[in-house]
Amino acid sequence: MKGTEMLKCICWFTILLLTESILLGQIITYSFTGSAGNESAFAVDMPAEHGLAGEMQRGVGIQPSKAAGSFSAKAWSTVGLEQNDYFSFSLAPSPGYEMTLEELSLDERRSGTGIRDWSLRSSLDSFINDLAVFSVPDNTMTRSDQAVELLPALFSGLSDAIEFRIYGYHAEGPLGTWRIDNVDLRGAITPVPEVSAHVWVAACLLGFFVWRVRTRHYGLDCQKNFLVAPDKSQANERGRKGKDKTPYC
Repeated sequence: MKGTEMLKCICWFTILLLTESILLGQIITYSFTGSAGNESAFAVDMPAEHGLAGEMQRGVGIQPSKAAGSFSAKAWSTVGLEQNDYFSFSLAPSPGYEMTLEELSLDERRSGTGIRDWSLRSSLDSFINDLAVFSVPDNTMTRSDQAVELLPALFSGLSDAIEFRIYGYHAEGPLGTWRIDNVDLRGAITPVPEVSAHVWVAACLLGFFVWRVRTRHYGLDCQKNFLVAPDKSQANERGRKGKDKTPYC
């Protein structure tokens, strides 16, 4: 096997060892089974494995409203997004664990004078930027599985708690309601990775091979630029007589 081919093999082997396979799935769900809709808060269906999920809550800018089997509110902003008009929940990993979050999805429904737009934000940037914005049709139908993909660059390796806020706005009337249901958060909560013995072995192999390639190239350069003495004693003798001042490898 040529040197470059062997180097590629070692590099791929090292990458495979350093990369841990993460199986992504459903972490938490808020299905609001048995709810009246106007509870001040509502718990997650089941506790998150290796994590702690907070209750679904409302911002202080909106008011509870009845809507069985969901989580509902009224008094939404009739203009643009207001910082206190939202539904929210939080999730934190257990000590020694970290989160990779992939997707948040939900079902939603408005009343005849409810909101016309909603957006999702997170505490990662103090709720400044939208992760996604949805326009709501002017009807009272339920829209299922409204999904927001969470970028790996932002939502991987999270070791601290995170809060999501679901903002509603542009309501057609102050008494218009908006409800959410089946809020799902997908991803994984896994142990914080540690450098294992086989990773150190791969790193040592890679380092040895790089050293071997460099020394081999040095030898070729030496042969190219200098004379190689066929016999060390002969080279020393010629040097003493001053007949040959050419350096040898």
